[in-house]
Amino acid sequence: MKKLLLILFTISLAQGCSSVKQNQKALNKGNYDTVINNSLKKLQSNKNSKRKQPLILMLEQAFENAVQRDLDYIKFAVLEDNPANYEGIYKTYKKLANRQQRITPILPLYHVAENRNAQFDFKSYDAKILEYQKKLAAYLYQKANQSLLERLSKTEYRSLYRDLQYLNRISPNYKDVNKLMDDVHFKGTNFIIVSLENTSNKIIPKKLEVDLLDFSTYGLNDFWTVFHNTPQRELDYDFVVIVEFREILLSPERIKEFEAKREKEVIDGWEYVMDENGEHMLNEEGEYLTRDKYIKAQCLYNEFIQQKAVNVSGVVTFKNIRNRQTTDIIPLGSEFIFEHHYARLLGDIRALNDSERSYLENKPLPFPSNEQLVFDASQELKNELKSILSNYSF
Repeated sequence: MKKLLLILFTISLAQGCSSVKQNQKALNKGNYDTVINNSLKKLQSNKNSKRKQPLILMLEQAFENAVQRDLDYIKFAVLEDNPANYEGIYKTYKKLANRQQRITPILPLYHVAENRNAQFDFKSYDAKILEYQKKLAAYLYQKANQSLLERLSKTEYRSLYRDLQYLNRISPNYKDVNKLMDDVHFKGTNFIIVSLENTSNKIIPKKLEVDLLDFSTYGLNDFWTVFHNTPQRELDYDFVVIVEFREILLSPERIKEFEAKREKEVIDGWEYVMDENGEHMLNEEGEYLTRDKYIKAQCLYNEFIQQKAVNVSGVVTFKNIRNRQTTDIIPLGSEFIFEHHYARLLGDIRALNDSERSYLENKPLPFPSNEQLVFDASQELKNELKSILSNYSF
C-alpha cells in the first residue's frame, strides 16, 4: 500500500510539473488565453494544493497580459475610426468580460510563498459592450441596405445574409432586419427550372413525366436552391436543367423454355431389416429393426421464363440562363427487365429442388405494356437524376 501511494504521488507530481512547464512555454509565446484555460482547468479542484501554487502566479500574469493586449487593440481600433472595426471591438469587449466571469468562481486564490491572494484587476465592460453592440448593429444594417442597392453575386448575397444573421443574434428584431433577411435570401437563392424533352421517337407515358418532375418527392430543395418544373412568372430563373430522353430500346416479348429430367433418391416409407437367412433382425429390446426405404424419384420438368426489357438513355443538360452558356452535360440511363418464371411437371415432384418446386406454383403472366415498362425503368432514372441534381454545384 505504501508503494502504491508513493507511485501515485510521484505520478501526480510529474503531471503537475508538466502542466507548469506547458503553461510557462505558452506564456513565453504570448498564448495568454491558453495559459488561462489550462490553469482554470487544473485549479477547478484542490486549488490549494502545493503543486498547483505556480499555476496561480501564471494565471495572474497571463490575465494581466491578455487584458493589456486586448485594451491596446481596442485603443488602436478606435483611433482608426473605421466602422469596419466595430465587430472586432465589440467581440474584444465581450472577451474581456467573459474572461473575468470564468475566473471569478475560483476566487480567492491564495499563494502561500507570497502570503497573499492573487490580484485580478476586474472592470465592468457592460457599457462598452452595449455601446459597440449598437454601433455594430447600425453599421451592419446600413451596410445591408446599401448592398441591396447594388448588383451582387449569389455568393455575396449569401455572405450578406450571414452578416444579417449575426446582427439578429446580437440585436434581435433590429428595425426591419427580418424583412431584409428575406430580401437577401431571395436574391441569394438559385431558382432552377427543370424540363423534360423526348427525342427518342418513342412515346413516353404522361405519368412518367409527371412522376419524374415531381420534385416534392426528391427532397432536393435546400436553403439556397429551389427547383421548379413549371415556370413562375414572378421569378427570374438562374439555371435551366433539361432532362432529355435520347433513346428508348424495347426488346420483344420472349418466352424461354427448357426441359430436363430430374432424378433423386428419396425416402418412400420403411421396411424391416432382414438377415442373410431372411429372418427379422432384432434390437437390444427384442423389437424388430426397421430402416428407411429409398426409391428413385423421376420426373420430366419444364421451366418457362418470360422476359421483356427496356433500356432508356439520355443526358441531363445544365444551362446558365444569365450568360446563356451550357455549363455541363451528364449522361443518364436506366435498364429494367421484366422476368417471370413458371413451370410444369410430369412425374414425381419429389425429384425437384425447392426453387423448382416454387416455380410450379406460378402461372404465366401477361407481359407489361411498353408504357408500363418505361415507367418501371423511370424509378431507377429518378434515383439517378436525384443524385445528379443533388451533387451538382450551381
